[in-house]
Amino acid sequence: ATMKGSGGEGDNGGETGGGTGDDNVVLNGLYTYFTFNGETKDQTDTGLTATTNGTSFVNSYDGSQALKMSASGFLAIPEGLIDQRNMSISFWVKDLYDGHVFHVVKSNNDNAFTLTMQDGALKFIATSYHLNHQYSNCSAFMHGSLNGWHMITLTSDFNTTTYATVTTKLYVDGVFVDVVTEDNNPFSESEGMSDQKNYNAGIKFVMGSSIKQANPTTITIDNLRVYKYRAITAEEVKQIYEFEK
Repeated sequence: ATMKGSGGEGDNGGETGGGTGDDNVVLNGLYTYFTFNGETKDQTDTGLTATTNGTSFVNSYDGSQALKMSASGFLAIPEGLIDQRNMSISFWVKDLYDGHVFHVVKSNNDNAFTLTMQDGALKFIATSYHLNHQYSNCSAFMHGSLNGWHMITLTSDFNTTTYATVTTKLYVDGVFVDVVTEDNNPFSESEGMSDQKNYNAGIKFVMGSSIKQANPTTITIDNLRVYKYRAITAEEVKQIYEFEK
């Protein structure tokens, strides 16, 4: 999509809520914003550039452009992005099917912070342990059909809402639809051991492609936003949806 939120009023270093008016929206904590309007470059001051393979630019839901990944295609951003104790990720996606959506590669080449779809239900797993050893037992989100274009937003916190627990909320088209939890050891996360640590251990964010637990699938995405250090509020998710739809 074309860039719609490029600064100005409301962008005050992340101390207050999101922007106002038509020039910007929810800038507080916005770390990356990929619009995929003919390029795979972040539109914020962060300035990250994604590497892509097996992708093409196609017509989007809003009349601009989106990024389509073949089943063997991927988009890779050279930073962990969502490997934070408070984070949010939001993107528009067309026709999600069973398979892998995104994951973070850790410094030991293990995977964490994964989003997959299994039997038509999205499943988010933050830790390598649960991904590798408990994948089939982890709770999936409850939500309706994701045929056609939809805005998917995940907000997640660790050790904040509940002690020793990852709490992740799913919003579809700006509406809060479900929450899942995952237990995690705060002491292991603080010890810095690469095999147990998940938070702040990411080196790369990958959308598309596959992981051992989920096959690749064709994905078309637009308006990828990451709020690296905070879980945005329900009202802010609604603002983003109303702004981008």
